[in-house]
Amino acid sequence: MLPRLQWSLLLLSLAGCASGGSGAAASAIINTAVATGVAGARRAGGDCYTACPPATTCNEKTGYCDPLPCRGECQQGQRCDESSVFPRCVSDVDPTAGIARPAPEPTSALGSDLPRALPAPEPNSGK
Repeated sequence: MLPRLQWSLLLLSLAGCASGGSGAAASAIINTAVATGVAGARRAGGDCYTACPPATTCNEKTGYCDPLPCRGECQQGQRCDESSVFPRCVSDVDPTAGIARPAPEPTSALGSDLPRALPAPEPNSGK
């Protein structure tokens, strides 16, 4: 069963639709009253005044829909970087993590364990 408030709102909305062209002002008043009642009931229930469209979220403190960072398009493991003019999704992993490693200590007699080219042979002096 619908609560009394919902039945009242339903009847008021039907009465607003039934009015003819001559009662345009009355229709406007009825429809405004219904919209105000619905918005008030939603707000009293802890929701926003209206249903929030995609890419927004309800701010319970103000009752208005606030835009999501990057319009809610960032995937798991990403965050919204809003430091530039156009916000964009970037990896949530620190880009310097695991990249800047100290160079390994030399292990061979030549001072490094990297492969080296053999020295070039000296040219024949023609004797």
